[in-house]
Amino acid sequence: EKIRLRRLLARKRSRKCRKKLSDEEKDARKKQIREQKRAQYQNMSDEKKEARKKQARELKKAKYHQLSQEELEVKRKQAREQKRVWFLSLSEEELEVKRKLAREQKKAQYHKMSDEQKEATRRKFREQKKTQQMRAEETELC
Repeated sequence: EKIRLRRLLARKRSRKCRKKLSDEEKDARKKQIREQKRAQYQNMSDEKKEARKKQARELKKAKYHQLSQEELEVKRKQAREQKRVWFLSLSEEELEVKRKLAREQKKAQYHKMSDEQKEATRRKFREQKKTQQMRAEETELC
């Protein structure tokens, strides 16, 4: 019983001490804890790091699926706006590098496709080209 009371008093004292900390001390303590966590993470094995990342992704997905339709739409709009702002901030050279990278990725993806998928892709592009030509002709007529 005495041990339990001692522990209880020690806990209360530590809580009081924490409450009396100034803002600078609180910031320093937070920073120290952050550094400890970072060091712990650095010492982790790659498997554990990967497991943590996977768990975080799953948690994020679960939270995302719990959102209402309006909240989802708001999030999507914010993401589009962020991407647009980021895209506008890129220089011409960076844009060219991004385009080149995208082309290479599409080529690699195309080469991985089966013959049926390749034929379907070709058909889709032909149809897109036809619709673009028709639209161009319509605009010329107007």
